[in-house]
Amino acid sequence: MKRVSRAIRYSAIGVFFSGLVSVLAGCTAREGTLFAALLFLLNFCSVPTPDGDNGQNILNLPPGFVYFADIFSNSDILACDPLDCDNTLVTINDGSAGTGMTFINDILYWFGDGGAFGGSGSASGLFCDPESCGTPTALAGLPVGLGITSIGTTLFGATQEAIHSCDVNNCAGTVSLVVDLTGQTPTDIISDGVTNIYWTDLVSGNLQTCDVTACTPSTIASNAHIGMTLSGSTLYWSGGNDIQSCDVSNCVGTLTTVIALADDATGIDFRSGLLYWGDEDGNLNACDPADCLNTRNVLTTAPDFVGDVVFGP
Repeated sequence: MKRVSRAIRYSAIGVFFSGLVSVLAGCTAREGTLFAALLFLLNFCSVPTPDGDNGQNILNLPPGFVYFADIFSNSDILACDPLDCDNTLVTINDGSAGTGMTFINDILYWFGDGGAFGGSGSASGLFCDPESCGTPTALAGLPVGLGITSIGTTLFGATQEAIHSCDVNNCAGTVSLVVDLTGQTPTDIISDGVTNIYWTDLVSGNLQTCDVTACTPSTIASNAHIGMTLSGSTLYWSGGNDIQSCDVSNCVGTLTTVIALADDATGIDFRSGLLYWGDEDGNLNACDPADCLNTRNVLTTAPDFVGDVVFGP
């Protein structure tokens, strides 16, 4: 809706400009009038600069950009058009990238790393409109963790030994415990967008799931690291030096190695038939999962380790 509104606004500006030029065409002798009109247009059409550390202008990002976290020393959130990543690469936020990201409508939510990976950001849940994300807003209430996902307007955060949730419209007032995971360190977490969540346990390496309406964890796979996505009923996850997949209804019987890797896969997402993932060397990769080895393509290389990977709206 926001981008449609912008299109209508720019169309209206174009019509106004054309009409004004027509009116002024017969008034060229009145230089003062023309000069005043041009000053008005320049002021009206200027792009505002949001407050923030990086002082970036508002970005008019088209749909379909892929967002990824460049963590360790830079701690940036970057985005690009996957069809031409090097030439469209933009910095969304400088200094507070973390390990988990999710979108609710047009708003990006994530956990700031708090310097845990060499970054300078504050350890907290954060959110912003990615088109003007100079200084993100702190998400009060949700305990800080590594992974974050959403179902509707409900956020789910994988924190130390637990998963919590809150409604983004009043996070501080709606925080609740989804499941106690004593002895675990849940890291990446995703949802099916309906009632089920999936997460990886850094301690055991198990991949677990539950229905959030009454969360009783069950283990569906092992050897799971950071990085996971769901496409239909097919779950993809990082096994460290490979990417694996299965059908969630029968993971043991459908377990498949999508590709073996020299470097650990990190954040993973799926869009339009292609699998996208980051790795510890800073590469953002893509492939057709039906033949990933022969279709793998490096879209761009970030300065450091790539954290989560997620597509925008």
